[in-house]
Amino acid sequence: MTVCTCRTGGLLVGALWMAFACLTAGAQLTTITIQEGFTTVSGTSDNTIYEGAAYETHSNGGGQSIIVGKTGATASGALRRGLILFDLSSLPANIQIVDVTLSLNATSSVASAIPIEAFRLTNTWGEGTVDTGGPADDTEGQGEQAATGDATWLQNHYNVSNWTTPGGDFATPASGSGIVPLAGPTHIRGAGMIADVQAWANGSQPNNGWILRIDEVTSQSAKRFASAENATIALRPALVITYQPVTEVARAQWPE
Repeated sequence: MTVCTCRTGGLLVGALWMAFACLTAGAQLTTITIQEGFTTVSGTSDNTIYEGAAYETHSNGGGQSIIVGKTGATASGALRRGLILFDLSSLPANIQIVDVTLSLNATSSVASAIPIEAFRLTNTWGEGTVDTGGPADDTEGQGEQAATGDATWLQNHYNVSNWTTPGGDFATPASGSGIVPLAGPTHIRGAGMIADVQAWANGSQPNNGWILRIDEVTSQSAKRFASAENATIALRPALVITYQPVTEVARAQWPE
């Protein structure tokens, strides 16, 4: 007895060709249905890094918010960028990533609806526990003095190592994008994000997460998003991943 097996890594074209070839030769074909699954990852590390001489050693890894965009009218020194990373250790082995959505919640801003982009970080960074005290006192826009190991505008780990480029080391073009409303849910997606998560799941790229950027030219474009430490659990960042197993999808058995 000879067994003709097609393994496609989740792609059905190869399976259909194998099925045609086997059936033409008189083999009996059994199809194995691929089951898709999805998971929502909520455990994150996140931080805000702050541009400008007065803020370049500041951080907010333990704060209630992530600040992204340009906060003031000054020509320089007003940019804020968000860092976010999801622990993917709960993902099953040998899966093909089908879709990825990064969900954030904008809690306050001045700007109306505006685009946001996510870029794959190429260097490690520290979250830390520095906490400005929350949005009520409005100090999150400036951050607080970083502790050793925290990410800042100049250093991926404060007092330990520098970014290669101030403001974060990241790949271009953007992996994904979305539209941030005046306030409320924001969904960031893109083919690049699917590729990023696939590479992180496979271990072919280190998982350093994404850096978030909003219009860095227009004054007062900044948005405030709930962080993983936000008091309202439902507002915290989440990564929704749809995947399917990399498995055999068709098997044909030749008659004896």
